[in-house]
Amino acid sequence: MSSSDIPSLVPDQGVQILHLNSHSSKVVTHHVLTQTQYDVLGLQEPWINSFLLQPPTHPAWHVYVAFDYQPSSYLNCHPTCIYVSKHFSTNKISQLNSKSNVITAIELSPPALNTNIRIISCYNPPLDFRGLLALGNWLDSCYNRCMPSLLMMDANLHHQKWSTSTTRKFSPQARDLNHLCGSSSFKIISPKGIPTCYSKGSSPTVIDLIWANWTLNGKIRRCDVLSENFGSDHQAIVTSINFTLPSQPM
Repeated sequence: MSSSDIPSLVPDQGVQILHLNSHSSKVVTHHVLTQTQYDVLGLQEPWINSFLLQPPTHPAWHVYVAFDYQPSSYLNCHPTCIYVSKHFSTNKISQLNSKSNVITAIELSPPALNTNIRIISCYNPPLDFRGLLALGNWLDSCYNRCMPSLLMMDANLHHQKWSTSTTRKFSPQARDLNHLCGSSSFKIISPKGIPTCYSKGSSPTVIDLIWANWTLNGKIRRCDVLSENFGSDHQAIVTSINFTLPSQPM
């Protein structure tokens, strides 16, 4: 499915969010930033300016990283960021504490609505899986179950709940992630078994995940893995949220 297949929402009634691991590529990151039909971009491993140690700015987007973390070198730079369309004024966007450089979190107030939404982007590095500890700390200290919340992850983990039918080896840390999110009222809304990563030399896998908490779940219009990858080895995932929908969970 291409991005053109995702139906547009009625203005002021919802938001469309694109998630992608841009593989630290300048070309991929800048390509995604041209996709101004979306309201929010959640990028894992964005290209980082080696001098500024920040992801790129763009005239169409506000950019947010973990503001309570300052990288000291390119090797420990921000692995996740969130872009918000500038049709949202800055007074409609609040940045939340991250507690870690692997998490970026914002609270968004869609125009003409009385409902806010929290958007969390979390990267779980495959070498040490420290994203799990960071996410647990964030949920313990910053999470509000009553606030509609969307969690976007490059989890780098395999589990029966989301992996392809041909996946045979599952990660013990995946059980921890599933329990952590489930106990915090999050449910996976990204499609089960549809590959999101096509790395060279390995089988297609499902490692990019979208979760919605119970307060938001009934407002999810759709969540699709796109055929478009913008040049990355990961596929983009688009989540459409419509706050006028009756609350009937997916």
